[in-house]
Amino acid sequence: KLWVQHLTEMDDLRGGVGLQAYGQKDPLVVYKTEGYRMFGLLLDHIRHDVVHTIFRVQPAVASEPTRTRITDQRTQMVNRDSDGGTPTQTVQNKRKIGANDPCWCGSGKKYKRCHGAPAPRPTTV
Repeated sequence: KLWVQHLTEMDDLRGGVGLQAYGQKDPLVVYKTEGYRMFGLLLDHIRHDVVHTIFRVQPAVASEPTRTRITDQRTQMVNRDSDGGTPTQTVQNKRKIGANDPCWCGSGKKYKRCHGAPAPRPTTV
């Protein structure tokens, strides 16, 4: 936001620096000195915003778990262990069949031409 504003101000300066020639000043020198001054102001403004933001930050206080919640969790773990726990399902990592791989049915065709082909559309007469 500040950088875009600075570029707009520099563009305005470039448009108005030509009038400095009427005052017997070199427009290029005026543009360089004013541009440098404006860039310094931009950096000062950025530093001010950063410091202002840093000193206004309020760190969030993390709430510690209460003893009752920890006790409840421990009793649930003990009860689950005494019940035998819940049965877990084994995740099977099957390889996904690619379109150009041989079909799983054993026909010798590519999967995309056999079981991977989309269902034929019904024809309307």
